[in-house]
Amino acid sequence: MLEKELKVLLTKEQYEKIDKLIRWEDVYDQINFYYAKEGNEDVPGTPTVRIRSKKGKMQLEVKVPVSANSGAVKQHEEYAKDIAYIPPVISRETLNELLDRTDMQDTRLLGFLYTNRRISTKYEGCEIALDKNEYLGKTDYELEVEFIDELPGELLREFEFLNIDQSRKVTGKYRRFIHERENCRA
Repeated sequence: MLEKELKVLLTKEQYEKIDKLIRWEDVYDQINFYYAKEGNEDVPGTPTVRIRSKKGKMQLEVKVPVSANSGAVKQHEEYAKDIAYIPPVISRETLNELLDRTDMQDTRLLGFLYTNRRISTKYEGCEIALDKNEYLGKTDYELEVEFIDELPGELLREFEFLNIDQSRKVTGKYRRFIHERENCRA
């Protein structure tokens, strides 16, 4: 499945303003357990491997970047399958089978990121997610908008106060987690 999403990092004040601005249809907690091949944790273009636990279910998910990624709008091919537990290692066989590839390697568990997520489908063809993320002693805030074709103009007008620059590169959750993990080790 091809996923297109706009990501915007927020201040706590912007997060609180958006939280009051939108009527949220769903609010839940999720945990992303991140995996990577030893020594390959922060290589650009590498698929993101995670197990996401939410609403009593767990899925192994792999997000493979599409070459058209630029600025704040990201495109990924997403692959997923249900999983029953959090293993210390996800085997190359499991990953290659899921992605229908032969070049994936074993990945090991690096840690986790906890998210409190608010969801709205206020605009047709897109899903708005407002996230409060906690990982490695750090808290950050993020707006994610998943969409099919184009971002609705009404949404951009509603969030004008954010001064969204779609050409500005935004670091995703996995990379922020990895950078903080490296900072903790230094």
